[in-house]
Amino acid sequence: MQKTIFVDCFDTVIYRNATPQRVIFDWALKLGQQYGIEPVVLYKAFNKIKNKLAVHNKLKTGEAEYTFQDIAKVLYSKLKAILPIAASQDNFVDDALSQYKAAERQSHYVNKAMVDKLAEYKRNGCAIYMVSDFYCDSTVLRFWLEALGVAHLFDDIFVSCEYHKSKRTGKLYKELLQQLKLDKANVTMYGDNRKSDVAKAKRCGIAAHRVKPRYEQLPLRTIDAKALKYGAQFEALEHVFQQYGEQYNYSNFAFSLYLFVKRLHAKLIQNNAKEVFFLSREGQFLKKLFDKYCEINGKVIKSNYLLVSRNSVLIAGLNPLEQETFDYLIDETINMSVRRFLITLGFAKEDIQLIEKQLAINIDKAYYNFKKCKAYKKLRHNITFVRIYEQKRIDQHKGFLRYLDTFGTNFLEDGMHIVDVGWKGTMQNLIHKFFDGKVDISGYYIGCRAPELYGNNKKYGLMYSKRKSFKYANMLYRIKMYDYEQICRADHARVDGYQCEGDSIHIKFANEIDDRKVFDSYISQMQSQIMSKFEAICIRDYGNYSTFGTTSQIMYWRMLCNVSQQDTEWLLSVEDMHYDNFARLGLRFKIWKQGLRKTLYWVMIAYFKVTFGVYIRNLRPKLSLPKTKKLKKRKSAN
Repeated sequence: MQKTIFVDCFDTVIYRNATPQRVIFDWALKLGQQYGIEPVVLYKAFNKIKNKLAVHNKLKTGEAEYTFQDIAKVLYSKLKAILPIAASQDNFVDDALSQYKAAERQSHYVNKAMVDKLAEYKRNGCAIYMVSDFYCDSTVLRFWLEALGVAHLFDDIFVSCEYHKSKRTGKLYKELLQQLKLDKANVTMYGDNRKSDVAKAKRCGIAAHRVKPRYEQLPLRTIDAKALKYGAQFEALEHVFQQYGEQYNYSNFAFSLYLFVKRLHAKLIQNNAKEVFFLSREGQFLKKLFDKYCEINGKVIKSNYLLVSRNSVLIAGLNPLEQETFDYLIDETINMSVRRFLITLGFAKEDIQLIEKQLAINIDKAYYNFKKCKAYKKLRHNITFVRIYEQKRIDQHKGFLRYLDTFGTNFLEDGMHIVDVGWKGTMQNLIHKFFDGKVDISGYYIGCRAPELYGNNKKYGLMYSKRKSFKYANMLYRIKMYDYEQICRADHARVDGYQCEGDSIHIKFANEIDDRKVFDSYISQMQSQIMSKFEAICIRDYGNYSTFGTTSQIMYWRMLCNVSQQDTEWLLSVEDMHYDNFARLGLRFKIWKQGLRKTLYWVMIAYFKVTFGVYIRNLRPKLSLPKTKKLKKRKSAN
């Protein structure tokens, strides 16, 4: 009578150079790249769904059998509830299976000794059947066998998921003996599993031989611990962090800037923004980063660079003198002098000298309560001041309005979305005042000390927000927040005002210092390095579901704890070469104060190492998908 051979698939005929879990992780990498989803999320969700299906089916039928398609369908329903997946369920399942077949295939090679033995059985006229406990059907297994060039050895393939019966319970053996009408005395089973392939086969009266699996001979590829802990691209991002060495450690602001841009883009889409305005001067570099993010991800939002300054918009939004209280200008300054008041309003040196002669007072004397001092009251009644003030106010209002018209935006209907470093949203308040509160304005900042989420003048702190509940992850980005003003410096001077020339508008810039020289000498190289790292991060990140928030926190903390002497000297040299009202601490440090400043700086770094160190070391990304009950509540709430 013809002899029949049963043979297992994996670790018997097909060897893997990776563990089964590593194969699933490789599948998650491929599918995650296709759908923009963090692979660790897919990997953990896959295993969780697989285990739940096994338990459910075991309790229901006595067999823990399920198909790959069953897992993919449940995974799709969970992802669809929280992510903007455009694909249908059938397309997603097909893509998931296709990527799994590819991931498995790249790890396969044949057990030559077993294949040679099967070929000999084939020449001797034996019938050979592959019998496997697996969640992919026989067509998938045949695909892999054909790719390896051994499919011709098998008369048929039987897989547990197609019969809902398995080798580990022995029911699949009984089913095949009955279906193929075989005499169990003439059947021999070959497999690597001591229980399923050997013990259960013998219990059914089938002769069985154990094949030594590959993993008992050589080590297999496994999943990197950091990948499971922080995300699939964490190791690659660590290499990005180490670029340029310690001399240019400030280039690692790319990590926090990337997270800001990522959150900004998501928030703009959520708020249905058609276009966004980046405020000068820090907005020049932020706009470049934003445009690069849109380019790489293929989700473009129109961006504009708005040339403004506090002084220029302040004057443009002022009321006639009899109605103007100058509350913002005076209340923001502790001690105000007449000269400083006039300079802030944009008065020329010649005009200030003329007014000083007419007032016959010391205009450099600072007053704590400037509104109630005699010098201020006397100034408001000065004819020259009144004339120049009204002329400048009208000219700047007209000029700024014409400048805004060049963008072709209907602000009354579309509102205005502005972006800046932060921290109080002063520019936003001035622009809101310029429009008399009639335009809806939303401001997006790296950090915001005074967030406002109500009314038509909303402010969002996307990295740090003072009014949020206290969280280390949120507070961490408060450290060194003023350094963004130096790192994001522009290649032009402060805007001084707007001048109408016929039908065109001319932007006037301050000329007290050579900003271009500072930019070319110090800032340009730093921004190029940040942009290089930003692109590398953007390519590696996942657009629809990412754990980069955790990575950013870790890298930001590392940067704080590894500030080099070169970093400190670089920042100080930049600040020493340039000064304006909005610099790092608002005041120029004299040479004798530099030593004190450096000492306080290192004390601050040491403090934050202790404060945040334990938290960062134990940090874990939030990878779990919402539970079904939470999804139902979320849907009902929407």
